[in-house]
Formats: sequence, structure tokens, C-alpha cells
Amino acid sequence: MSTRRNSNYKDEMRPINNSSRNSNNDAEITPNNDNRDDQQVRRRSLIPRTPKLFLILLSATLARTIYDNGNHLPTTVARTAAEPREETITHAHPRGTTSFFSPFALPPSWPSSPNDPRHSRRRPSRSDDRHLNDELASLAGSHDPPYACPPGLTYLRDHVLDDDVTHPKNHSDGTPARNIPRILHFTFKSRCVHGGFVDVFDKWKERLGWEYSIFVHDDAAVDRLLFGRNWREFPELKQVMGCVTSGAAKADIWRYVLVWEYGGVYSDFDSAPNKFDANSISPKDDAFFPLEKLGIPAQYFFAASPRHPVMFLSAKHSLNKLSFHDDIGNAPPAVLTGPGAFKTGFLLFQRFAGYDSDGYATEGVYPGFGGRSVRVVGDKNRQNDWIRREAVPDKKEAYEIMNMTHFHDAKGKFLTGRGKDVACLRQRWDALTGVSDWNMIV
Repeated sequence: MSTRRNSNYKDEMRPINNSSRNSNNDAEITPNNDNRDDQQVRRRSLIPRTPKLFLILLSATLARTIYDNGNHLPTTVARTAAEPREETITHAHPRGTTSFFSPFALPPSWPSSPNDPRHSRRRPSRSDDRHLNDELASLAGSHDPPYACPPGLTYLRDHVLDDDVTHPKNHSDGTPARNIPRILHFTFKSRCVHGGFVDVFDKWKERLGWEYSIFVHDDAAVDRLLFGRNWREFPELKQVMGCVTSGAAKADIWRYVLVWEYGGVYSDFDSAPNKFDANSISPKDDAFFPLEKLGIPAQYFFAASPRHPVMFLSAKHSLNKLSFHDDIGNAPPAVLTGPGAFKTGFLLFQRFAGYDSDGYATEGVYPGFGGRSVRVVGDKNRQNDWIRREAVPDKKEAYEIMNMTHFHDAKGKFLTGRGKDVACLRQRWDALTGVSDWNMIV
């Protein structure tokens, strides 16, 4: 596509004093001129050199800053893709060792998530000064006094273990003893749930036993994660969340951000274990994705180590799609934030490392950029082999009992409140300027 330039462009950009940059005028100046001309010659000789000198000094300063900031950082550990088990098919791509993030250190005065990648070159892992189960328990409200549940609903309590169980201590060289922590995350509107969901929760506790912490993140906990801290990795997050009109889309973005931050296993609350157990994820696995029936990694159940690029890319893609969506009342989660976004995160993870990918996969280990990897398991023709999806019978009836809104109903509520289609950029502008009195319904 050609770009048209205004015919007066050069004239507009030309300095006001044209004679000072005219070569003919420069040639007329001789050492025999008066002092004023001598000063003019000196000024002209400095004009082209000053920017160069400034750039040289700036480059030297930046180089020194990078050296100083990186000097205290540990040496980058080049990771290779996790070795597949015997039954898997290794996808033999060249292993990338390029660092995914900039080595710049963050100024300590800038609040951010504890695992912001610019804090260090290493991925976060178990440390003696960070008690991750306690941190997650505080985030999820595990130890808060239970609130009263309506008749027929059961209050679910978290299953919190010690860090020594879920986050084995690092090896002597500082590398993690286990990449994916033994933590299972659910999210639900409330901790008060109907019988079918209680059964699924109990199945997970029975299957994972005393090796996994299990956290239920209700609406308040989801908001604490998304809005309770400054996300340097996702600076657009809080504004774009003002365009989310369904709980499903909010849960999609939340799961990427949560697993990016803390790692572990995410599962939809209506998915139950089948083949999956406490030993399914090996210590070397960097990410663990079962296949769904479309032949893409399942978004309703997955596991990853903290700060995995697929989580970052899936979250960024979701926020970007929402940012420029022209009708936030008609924003299908499956396309914008759900399985479609997760598929895009998976394929970009490979493409950015130079591997051809369309987002579809078969069982095996897939290396990607940053020296990271994903282990894909299962067969699209048998998607329930590892995880049984839709394990709660009469789910719609249960939603009504728990006073939950399906995203199709949320769309109608939004349009009734606003009376017209609203673009996300317009919604963000109205919110920033105080024009909009619309409250998010999720």
C-alpha cells in the first residue's frame, strides 16, 4: 500500500534559518571575517556533531546501566524442552535458548506482580522468603470465616498443603526440583455450590490426595488478582476488563493471568479426573496440555509452570481482541478469550521460535521460544481419556439454583442497560471521562 505525503512536507520540516544549512553560504565564509563570523562558523561546526555526541554519551550510559542492572542477576539458565515419556512422540524442533524477556531490572519503587519477568532472568521458583501456599490462601480467602449459603448449597473449603509438598525445594544449582507446582485452581461465582459440583470437588480431592493444594477462587478472589495489583506485564488489563460483559470471558482472562503468576493446574469446575492423577505431570514438564475434540490444546483443563509464554500470549491476545471489538455486548468468549485465544497463544509460542504451527497438535513435546516447552497428551477422538468434561448433570438447572448468569443472558442484560451496541474503545473513553454510568455486570 502506497503512502501519500504532503507536497509541503519538506518545507514544513525545513529549519526556519535556511541560510545556516546552505552549503553555498558556508562556502562564502572565510577566516578573514570578523569575530561574529568566526562564532557562526564554530556554531555551525557543532550543529551536526552535537546529536552524534549526545547519542554516543546516551549509548554509553545505557550500556553501563544495563551492565549494572544485569550484574547482580543470576546467569541465565538455558532450558531445553522437557524430555518426553516413552509413549509420547517427540516433535524434534531445534531447541531455542533465546531469552524471552528483557534483562532490565525493575526499580523497586514500581509496584508490580511478584513474578514480573523484568525482576530477574530466571523463572520464579520456590524460595525460602516466599510462602506460596499462604500467599494463595490469602488471595483465595481460604482462611476467611465461611459465609452463609442458601438452602441446598454447600460451602467449599480449600485444601491447603505446605510448600514443601507443592513446591519442592530447588536443586543446589538453583534450578527448580519441579517445574509445575502441585496446585489445582478452580473459579466459581461463590463457594456455595450445588450437589453436582460438590461431587466433582470431592473426586479431585480423592484423586490428588495429599499431594496437591486445591483452591476455589470466588468472584471476590478473582477481582483481588485482576484489580488488586499493578500488572506491569499487562498494563491494559484493568481498562479492558471494563469491556467484559460475561463471566465466562472474565474467567478466561483470569486463568491465564493466574497460571502465569503462580503456575499449577487449572480446571473448569464441571471437569472431573479420569486418567489424570497426581503422577501424570512429571517434574520436568514445563506445561501439560490434554487435547480436546477439535485437535487443539484444551482450555478447560491445562497446567503450566509460572511465567510460561503460552499464558502470556493467550492473555495478551484476549485483551487485544477485546480492546478493538466493536460490540462488547456481542463478544463471544469462545472466539475472543476462550479456546480460540488459547490456540493462538500455543501457535505463537512455536512461531516466535521459528517453528511452523497452525495451533493443532498431536501427542508429543513441543518446544517454543524462550527455551520453553509444552507436553501435549491424549487423542482428539477420545478427549475424555484424561479429563472427563461436562461431568455435572443438569448443569443449567444447577446454575439457576446458584443464581448464576449464562453469558447469553448477560448479553441481553447489557443491551437493555445501554440500549445500543458499544465499541470497547468507546466504553473505555466513557469510563475515563466519567460519561458512562454503566457498571460491569461481571
